[in-house]
Formats: sequence, C-alpha cells, structure tokens
Amino acid sequence: MRKEYPNPQRRRKVWQSLNGEWQFRFGDEGDYSLKIQVPYAYQSKASGIGDVSRHEILWYKRKFVLSDEMQNCKTVRLNFLAVDHECEVFVNGKFVMKHEGGYSGFGRDISPFLNNSGEQEIEIRVYDPMTKKFPRGKQNWEEGQQRCFYYCTSGIWQSVWLDGANGDYITELQFVTDTEKTQVLAYVETECGEADEITAIVKTPHGTENTFSSTVSQEGRFRLNMAFVKPDCVGDIHLWSAETPNLFDTKLLLKKDGVILDEIDTYFAFRKIHTEKGKVYLNDAPRELRMVLNQSYWDGYGMTAPSAECYKEDILLAKEMGFNGMRLHQKLDDPWLYYYADVLGFYVWAETPSAYSFEPTSVKALLDLQADLVKRVYNNPSVIAYVPFNESWGVKEILTDKQQQAFAKSAYWLIKSLDDSRLV
Repeated sequence: MRKEYPNPQRRRKVWQSLNGEWQFRFGDEGDYSLKIQVPYAYQSKASGIGDVSRHEILWYKRKFVLSDEMQNCKTVRLNFLAVDHECEVFVNGKFVMKHEGGYSGFGRDISPFLNNSGEQEIEIRVYDPMTKKFPRGKQNWEEGQQRCFYYCTSGIWQSVWLDGANGDYITELQFVTDTEKTQVLAYVETECGEADEITAIVKTPHGTENTFSSTVSQEGRFRLNMAFVKPDCVGDIHLWSAETPNLFDTKLLLKKDGVILDEIDTYFAFRKIHTEKGKVYLNDAPRELRMVLNQSYWDGYGMTAPSAECYKEDILLAKEMGFNGMRLHQKLDDPWLYYYADVLGFYVWAETPSAYSFEPTSVKALLDLQADLVKRVYNNPSVIAYVPFNESWGVKEILTDKQQQAFAKSAYWLIKSLDDSRLV
C-alpha cells in the first residue's frame, strides 16, 4: 500500500490515506464480491485481482473513520490523483462530484456530506471505455497486449486521500520565477475566498530565511511578490540544474484575521531554459542532454509504482549510467517522480498521452489533458520541455490534413499561453 503523502509539492500536516483494501465489483449489477488494493488497477497483480479482460463499468466502496486530527478540522477535502477514465463519487449515499479524464487529479470539500461521528462510506462508479478517442498513452484499446502497447489501466491507479484544513484552503499554486531580477511571483487560489492573508516563509539554499506576506486578494486569488538578494557581489542566486539542484523550501500559511486556515510545505527554484543556434541553453550556458525514454510501467504493478522510492532508485541508477534526463513517455506520472527529479537533479520532458483517432471528442480531450499536464508540473524545475504529440499517433494524416496541422499548432500555442518558460 502506498503510505507516503501523495503530493510532495503540497504537503499538509493533517491528512489521512484512503489507499488499501476496498470492496470492488464489475458492472452495475450484483454484490461487492471482490476486494481490491487501491491504488492499483484491477488489471495488475498488485491489485489482488489481476484480470486483464475487458470490463468497462467498475464500482468501488470503502468505509472509514476520520482520524482524531481530521475530526477537529472544519474542512475535509477528498482527493484523487488519477482515475481512468470517468467517475462519479458518492459519500454516505449522496452524489459529491463527477470527473472525466484518466490522468488528471481532482477533489473537493466533502465536509457537508459527512456524518457527525462514526463510520463514513465512499462509493465510486467508474466508466472506462476501450476506445481510441480518449487519451490512452501506452494502454492498449483491445484486450491483452499487442506490439508496443501494454494492457489497459482502468479505475483508480493513483492515490486517494483526505486533507484537513481550518476552513478556507489552497487549491492552486503557481511560482513564476525571474532569474534576472531574482524575483518570484506566487499566485495562490483558495476554495472559498474567505482568507485575507497569505504568508510565505522561504529558506534559501544558502541558509537564510525570508518571510513575505500579502493581504491583496481578488475573489480568492492572492499575488505574492518575493524578491531575493544575491549572497554576495560575485555569487549567484543558487540556480537549479541537474548538477546543482538548488531548491528554495517554502511554507505557505493561509490566514483569516491572523488565524491559520491552511498550511502547505512546498518549494520552488530559479532556472531558465532556451534554445540558440541549434543548442539548448540552461541558465545561459549550453547544455548537452543525455536522456532515456522512460515508459514508467512496473512489472506486476502496471502504471502505478510500488512506492515513491522506486522513482528515486530509477533516477539514481540512470545518473550512475551517465544520463542526465528522461523523456517521460506517454504518461502524466505520479508527483513523486517529478519531486525526485527536482531533488536529485534530472531533466524531464513531459509528454502528453496520445489518443488514436482524430475527431472532435479526441481534440477536446487532448487539449484538456494538455492544460492539466501543464498545471501539474508547472512548479517542477526539472521539467524543461513539453511533448504534446508522439510521432504521428492520433494525427496520422498530419502531412496533408490541414485540420490535423491546425490541431498540432493549437496544442503548441495552448502550452505557450499557459507556460512560455519552457521548450515545446
């Protein structure tokens, strides 16, 4: 069972894992006759089921009791990192939310749906059609495996957990860094818009601690300006690279009338990347990229790594072999992969999982996923490039089809509109 906090980019002190054994069944009819180990897809051996045959409708159910700490929280947020493909969530028999997209995270405050005390129940219905029109990545759209495609991944395949807060809480966080001005703009969005202050306590790589605050909020969105002084007249701001993975550890405090509502431990880094005369430059110095293609599938576990440490071991092994980066192939991965790339110093090309047909549904699904991918990895300095298409998967007539050409251009400009600091 995955026991580490699911998102190292936004660590909270009060949380509760919902990974582990759930009740499970195939189809809309019948009893919960099976048990499954979340967060492993039913097709994997690690799930305890290991059935690779086709089942498009799945049901999950689990009972739980809030921890003592969680019971003292005004807000209890239910989080899913990834459920493939479409799901409906019910808490204590009441509909809570619906989500579509097999690679992106989602969640919401479930406090209004919880019983005052005692046992709670979560039930989830998943629909995962074996179709080419939704982003699949390396998942086969037929039963079993074929050529370079693995078996399908259905249902919950990344962590499920609860976060606790004292009312309003942080939902979005973006660090926009400027290496020339040694300045950071932190954009923080909150769920309820009740908070009146955001404070950041930043520890620099050279040991100093800085505190920044802002009370300017527009509809729950804060803009916090953080400026840093270089250590000395010849030193730098401790830029991030694979050789020197310098991170600025940060604690964010969301407040109302001086009372802390939410608290997150996170980090950011200063680094920039551009191309010039056919070369890649990192922090204005030419950089040779020696990269591997990472499928990120695990024997017996499918798309879900056995533990966060597996990502660390993979990266350390690749570095020992002389590589300094990876193209993460056809997958939006667990946040722990990007975290260890940040901490250990390893460049990442983030690639969007492909669909395998070209039609309006697939265009919308892929562009939605592309936006989700940018949002997930924006604060990870290890990510230096986006790869919206692999070869001509899903756009087989791109040489002659003007619509497919327009689609590729649209994906490029969508990325640039969301993040113009990286390569595409």
